[in-house]
Amino acid sequence: MNRIIFLLVFVLISFSQILSQQVIDSSRFTDVPGPDTLYFPYRNGEQLITIDYINFYESLAGQLDFDAAPLSVPRSAHAYRPLGNTYFFRDTSGQITRIFNTSLAVSDVQKMPFRPSGFITNQITHNRPHQNKLYNGNTTRMHRQNLPDGYYRIFNSDVVDNKTEDEVLANRRDIRCGLMDSLGNLVLPVDYVQIFMLDNKFFVYKKTKGWGMLNRQLDTIIPIGYREFMPKYSERGELIFVLFKVINTQGYGLLFNVKTQKTYHLDGYQNMYYIDTHNAFVIHKSKKYGLLDSKGNITIPLKYSGFKIGSDNKVIFSKGTEKREVEPLKTNLTN
Repeated sequence: MNRIIFLLVFVLISFSQILSQQVIDSSRFTDVPGPDTLYFPYRNGEQLITIDYINFYESLAGQLDFDAAPLSVPRSAHAYRPLGNTYFFRDTSGQITRIFNTSLAVSDVQKMPFRPSGFITNQITHNRPHQNKLYNGNTTRMHRQNLPDGYYRIFNSDVVDNKTEDEVLANRRDIRCGLMDSLGNLVLPVDYVQIFMLDNKFFVYKKTKGWGMLNRQLDTIIPIGYREFMPKYSERGELIFVLFKVINTQGYGLLFNVKTQKTYHLDGYQNMYYIDTHNAFVIHKSKKYGLLDSKGNITIPLKYSGFKIGSDNKVIFSKGTEKREVEPLKTNLTN
C-alpha cells in the first residue's frame, strides 16, 4: 500500500504544473487515468522504463478540445505541454541504477511500484493502471518526440516539476538539452538550446551561437553558426534542400543538397523560391531576380526586376521590355 501511495504522490506532484492552469472535471477523463509507464526490453543487463507525460498531455489536450467545442479557443491552449518524459534504468535485480529528467535522486525511487524486473523482456509494454497493451516497436508514435527510435531528449532541468515548453520559449538561457540513446549513453551533451529531427534524416540543433546540422550517425554536416534554417520540399513532399541564413544578416549563406550531401556557399540572397519543375531557385537580392541551380551556380544573372511562372511552367524573367524564358526540365529529378 505504501508503494502505491508513493507512486500516486510522485505522479501528482510531477504533473501538477500542467493541470494548475484550469479546473478539470476528472469524471470526464476516465480513459486517461494518468501517464503511461513504458517497459522496454532488457539490453546489456538494464531495462529502460519511461513515464510518458508527453502522450498523457496529448490525450488530455485532445479531450479538452472536444469538451470545449464549439468555443473559439480550446482549453488545451492553456494546458501546457511538458518538456519531455522521465526515464529510469534498472538492473535485473530490480534496482534503479540511473534516472533522467527529474529532480528525484536514484535513492528516492527505489520503492516505486514498478512491475517485477522480469516483466516482458522481449517487447515494449504500454501499461496503465487499467490496461496492459503490447507493442512491437513504434516508439516514435508513443513518445511524439520528433526523434528516431532509440533517441531521447535529456534536459538539465526536471522536465515535469519545474519547466514547460512555454517557459523554455520564454527563457531559453536556463534550459539545455542533449540526446541519450536507448542504453542510457549520452550521445550529445546537455549543452544545446534545441534538438530535433528533420524529415527523419538529420538532427538540427542549436546553441546560443546559432544552428547546425548532424546526420543520423551524429557526424557534423553543418557546423553551428547560422541564424536560422529553411527546409525545402519537392511537390512530392520529399526533403531536397536545406537553406541556412548567416548570423547578423537577412540573407541565405549556405545551400545543402540532400541527395548529393554537398554544401554550396551563397551570396546572401534575401529570398529563394524553389521551382520544382526546374529543380532550381529563383533568387532575389537588392530588388533583382535571377536563377540558381541545385549546385549553387547562377544560371540566370541577378539583373531582372521581376519574374512569373507561365501556364506551360516556364519561368519568365522580365526587365522593362526585355524578357527571358527558362523551360522546365524534361525529367524532374533532384540533382
